[in-house]
Amino acid sequence: GKGPVNLLEKNVVLLIANKLKQLFRQVDAFVLLTREGDESIPVHNRLKMAKDERADLFIGIHTHTDNNCKVGGTAVLYKASSRESLDLAKLVKDELIRKLKLTDRGLKGSRKFAVLEGIPVVEVEVVAITNWVEEGLLRSPTFHKRAAEGIFNGITKYYATTDGNKKVKV
Repeated sequence: GKGPVNLLEKNVVLLIANKLKQLFRQVDAFVLLTREGDESIPVHNRLKMAKDERADLFIGIHTHTDNNCKVGGTAVLYKASSRESLDLAKLVKDELIRKLKLTDRGLKGSRKFAVLEGIPVVEVEVVAITNWVEEGLLRSPTFHKRAAEGIFNGITKYYATTDGNKKVKV
């Protein structure tokens, strides 16, 4: 998607993903990005990569698009068939909202992640890119950093009792 001033989602979410990767590297977590540049990789290919790598976690980073430019805020989708995904989604959403101070658009279960059996899955809609104010926020490196920190904090809380040696798919 793109915003009202033509900011492209694909460019912004990669910046956030790279910030998140840096945070995980600081705690010696193994992180694989499904894309490093401007390539377009279909969702089913991204999910297959996570399955093939036997990832411990799959995190999608996106923005929301809406016909109503007044709609804004943060939402998190999760694998509907997974209690672990729901638990992770709650923590990520709460920590992201704490960091970004945006409207809570809630949690939404999705069946599209069902192929990843045994892997918790969340897809974070950081903001609504079609909202004028939120598209402006996406132009700030400080915002990218805070978004990554919010996602990281939620995941860290989720894995608080593990050794941290996880393969994370972003």
